[in-house]
Amino acid sequence: MIKAVFLDFYGTLVEEDDKIVSSIVENVVSNSKSNIINYNDAGQFWRKEFISLCNTCNGKNFKLQKEIEYISLTNTITRFESNINIENELKKMFEYWEKPAIFPDSIFFLEKIQFPVIIVSNIDRNEIIEAIDYNKIDLNNVITSEDTLYYKPNENMFKMAMEKNNLKANEIIHIGDSLSSDILGANNVNIKSIWLNRKGNENKSNAIPNITANDFYEVIEKIINGKIIQDK
Repeated sequence: MIKAVFLDFYGTLVEEDDKIVSSIVENVVSNSKSNIINYNDAGQFWRKEFISLCNTCNGKNFKLQKEIEYISLTNTITRFESNINIENELKKMFEYWEKPAIFPDSIFFLEKIQFPVIIVSNIDRNEIIEAIDYNKIDLNNVITSEDTLYYKPNENMFKMAMEKNNLKANEIIHIGDSLSSDILGANNVNIKSIWLNRKGNENKSNAIPNITANDFYEVIEKIINGKIIQDK
């Protein structure tokens, strides 16, 4: 029986920092000394650097996401011989983390959901608390990578959330927008999951959601209809 919802934050409840990231990548390209650089190359390189660091900076090697962004962007501008000011560029990103825009259907979801909601997020604690306060979201049960010293899809964040709330895997639904962190992470601990696929992407990964939904309106409908209760 489902007793609680684990919920991702950025990209799920509030908008991701995609516009800021795009702006930074454009600045990397426009300030590069290299003649062979293009937007896609720079963006993909930065993303790969970031993901690689999130996968390795865990446990005793843990680094805050702010640090990971700094290192990954430094590696990117070095690779593409760009002379942007890293501090100025990342300041825009970090400010957005504290004041993200909430999706309209997220407000609907939080009003309608009948289960306790626990945030599980790959972000630094201070930033997410500021973001929750900024959007006046009535949620105070939050587990972050900074609390666990691990990033999703590592199982530690989910396990800590279960232990702190006295929950078993079969009593939880996890909702998130990322196949590689949210859905795979839920798979790793046998938690049922809903992939919030706002952009209509194709699932080409090994992560298997129980349910795919386009928005929170559809999530609520499927939960009410009991579809998530069915085994995959």
